[in-house]
Amino acid sequence: MGDDFVLNKKYTGLFYGEAKKERKLLNKIVETKKFKYFTQNWEDFIIKSYHGESPEMILESCNNFIRGRAYDIVLCFVDIDKLKQDCYSKKSKKIKNWEKEKIKLENKYNKIIIVWQDENLEDEIKKVIGKKAKTKSGNDRGKWHLTKLSRENVEKIASSEFWKNIFKIIKGREGN
Repeated sequence: MGDDFVLNKKYTGLFYGEAKKERKLLNKIVETKKFKYFTQNWEDFIIKSYHGESPEMILESCNNFIRGRAYDIVLCFVDIDKLKQDCYSKKSKKIKNWEKEKIKLENKYNKIIIVWQDENLEDEIKKVIGKKAKTKSGNDRGKWHLTKLSRENVEKIASSEFWKNIFKIIKGREGN
């Protein structure tokens, strides 16, 4: 049996989110048909989260979590609005050098693929669910309502451009 036995490698992955709500959404996404299709060669993705005030705290927590563990891919979801908030100058009342800080974090945490969310998770959800993200009067819905809508529209979210890009990253790790 020795020469006939072929070991099919199953890859391991970690999604590291920013908060409990994000972790719940990631748990729903990994259960979608689309996610399962694109990750057929992968073991179940581990999903963890950390409620931090800054992107660096979240990345440091993720980095500490993976220390001593071997994942084929680690993706950490970070809201870019928090990075901009960290770079806000009270003196000039402007956001300064957030792009440089972003690159600095990417270099410092180079074992982690940082998934910068366009402003925040809620904005990514709004892009996908469109009109449902607004009230009848045209105002944005609150976080609680958006979280509920995201659970109801999880297949649609898993088919978004945002997730298509994540699937490309995941598929790109296969064979490496």
